[in-house]
Amino acid sequence: MSLPAAEHLRQRHGSRELWKDVDRCFTKLGGHRIIGDSSYWLRTQPNPAPRNKVDKFMVIGFVGGHVDDFNRAGDLKNEKWLEIRQAIDKAYKWGTMKTQSFRQTGIDLEVVEKKGVRGSPS
Repeated sequence: MSLPAAEHLRQRHGSRELWKDVDRCFTKLGGHRIIGDSSYWLRTQPNPAPRNKVDKFMVIGFVGGHVDDFNRAGDLKNEKWLEIRQAIDKAYKWGTMKTQSFRQTGIDLEVVEKKGVRGSPS
């Protein structure tokens, strides 16, 4: 598919502006970008039971994206993460959230409680 140059620049600029906004929003909420991928941010907190002197922090959640997917995951028992999650939900409008059983890129997926996601080719 070929796009006119102006449309191509507009689409690229819009995407860049989204990630700049996500950076401002999540940084304001205490997140920081990970090294090696500028489209993912972690939110950490002090580790109450460090195993060694470098184990000072633990991840409580993250946000990020790839192509047209916005990913968010975290500890649903952590009050601070739940506050951050609510702030993210207020800041952005979401499309359809897929739950339980659904098809993604030709693979049938099923959410299995406490076990993650199970997939099988169609």
